[in-house]
Amino acid sequence: MRAVLVVPLAAVASLGLWVVLRAQRRTPGGVVTIEQIGEEAGSLLEEVVVTVRRIGGGSWVLPASGEPYRAMLESASQKYGLPWPLLARVAWQESRFRPDVISGKVRSSAGAVGIMQIIPRWHPELGEAGALDPAQAIPYAAKFLRRLFDKFGSWELALAAYNWGEGNVARSTNESAWPKETFAYVRDVTSDVFGVVA
Repeated sequence: MRAVLVVPLAAVASLGLWVVLRAQRRTPGGVVTIEQIGEEAGSLLEEVVVTVRRIGGGSWVLPASGEPYRAMLESASQKYGLPWPLLARVAWQESRFRPDVISGKVRSSAGAVGIMQIIPRWHPELGEAGALDPAQAIPYAAKFLRRLFDKFGSWELALAAYNWGEGNVARSTNESAWPKETFAYVRDVTSDVFGVVA
C-alpha cells in the first residue's frame, strides 16, 4: 500500500509546492494570492495531510476542520461504545467537515444531508433539522452505528450498512456482492482507523 501512495503523494506534493511558490510570486504566469487559491486548495491540502498521516495504517488523525466537532464526536462515541476515531472518520468520510455540506447547502443525490450525511426520509425521528444540526446528528449517527454493530457483529458490516443500507447488508453480508462504493467506503474507513484492509 505504501508504494502505491508514493506516486500520488509526490504528485500532490508537487502541486502543493507549485501553489505555494505561485502564491509567493516565484513562478511565471502572473500574480496569485493565497486568498485566490481559496477553499478548494485548503481542502486539498487537508486531504493530503490526512493521507500522509494514515500511511502507517490505523493512525488516522482528526483534521483541523474537524476540531470544532471533536468534543461531540468523543462524547457520542463514549456514550454509545464506539471507537471515537471510527465515528470521527465516518464524519470526515461523509462530509469532509465542509461547511457547505454540514449546513445542507450541498446535498447528496440520495438526499443525505449534514455532517453525518443522514437521509431524513429514512430517519424521520431525527428529521432534516436534526440531520443538519451536528449536536443532534453526531449522537444519532453514533447510536445508529452501534445498533448496526450489535445487529451485524462487526464494524465492517456496520459501516457497509451505514453506507449501503441496513436491508441490503442483511440480504448480502458477502462483500463481493457490495457496490464498489460501499466496498471502498468500508476499506478506507477500516484501514484508517484499525490499520487493516476490510
